[in-house]
Amino acid sequence: MRSLKAKVIGSTLLGTVLVGTIWYSISRPAAEVGVQTPASVPLEQAAQDDAAASTVASVTQAAPSMIPNSTSVPSPVFKDFAHKEDLSRFAHIAQKALLLPADTIARTDLLKDENLIRSLTPLLTTAAQDSSERQLQNSAIDMLLAALQTDSRDVAVGILKDVVANAGVENDAMPQAERQQIAGVKAEVLMALSADPKFQEDITSLFPGPVTGKIWNNIQQRQASNLAESKLSR
Repeated sequence: MRSLKAKVIGSTLLGTVLVGTIWYSISRPAAEVGVQTPASVPLEQAAQDDAAASTVASVTQAAPSMIPNSTSVPSPVFKDFAHKEDLSRFAHIAQKALLLPADTIARTDLLKDENLIRSLTPLLTTAAQDSSERQLQNSAIDMLLAALQTDSRDVAVGILKDVVANAGVENDAMPQAERQQIAGVKAEVLMALSADPKFQEDITSLFPGPVTGKIWNNIQQRQASNLAESKLSR
């Protein structure tokens, strides 16, 4: 079984690769890419959302960190984040190849802090505007994935569900760069949940609209393709 750090790195890399592909599929009609929208979404509304998505989307292979900023104004969500020091400490520990006893204790204490974990939601549902905000966002994802392996699992799963259910990426009035950035975050979260054998709930019941459905469908197709290639290589 892979280590948690390997899983986190793998999820991040796969998320980066998928961003351009996901957004390309979002920008195309569902019938063209063979994607079915959630059953709870009326066909008329799905068609409207497809049209809106194609208006704001462009074909890009850029990772979230390479998407141009939509504004130069720092986001209050990141600027005023109350637990910035704690999250930075966790990120610093996570970068170490070998943890000292003090590092292990500090990491355990941070992952036990349910208030800290709950505070991460806004970081994952708001588009990061610069590299420092994206660093905080990536650290938040890493912390949630790490928390899945601890007694804080239920709290972490709840936050991940909130990110999946967030309708920001469905908003065609949001600037394209912000929608793409949020789509990348949602893709990483969806991959984390789909890879967790303990997560039994139907993920699609959380989807706020067809754009999220397309992201999920694209992830499933990529994972199925990777599995098929892995079997052929044996």
